Amino acid sequence: MTPDLRTARTCDALAAASTAGAIYLGWTYSLWAAAACAYVALFLAWCARAHHRHHRVRRARARLAERAARGMPIDPIVFTVIPCCDLSEHADGQAHDSDCLRHLAQESDPNRSSAA
Repeated sequence: MTPDLRTARTCDALAAASTAGAIYLGWTYSLWAAAACAYVALFLAWCARAHHRHHRVRRARARLAERAARGMPIDPIVFTVIPCCDLSEHADGQAHDSDCLRHLAQESDPNRSSAA
């Protein structure tokens, strides 16, 4: 378990508790307090999503390094299933940052045709 996954699970649990608190406060006390709890729950859910993504990227990079150390070809599924960030959804499969994982797949096999 990576630290990012641990943080993501903690944020998920706190978001669930904050959602329950928002429901309780909305039902019994005040809608303003419920709105504040709901806002906190949304923020924690966003944080959890970011940390889950960082965990997937860390695992993908570890898998990539392991395959490179063994001299095995780089698995293209690493670059299609696990996005490196939110920009990869809008980059049409191209490298969009210097830290992007997708440009490594293109450099791994220079003889490979893009028309295949």
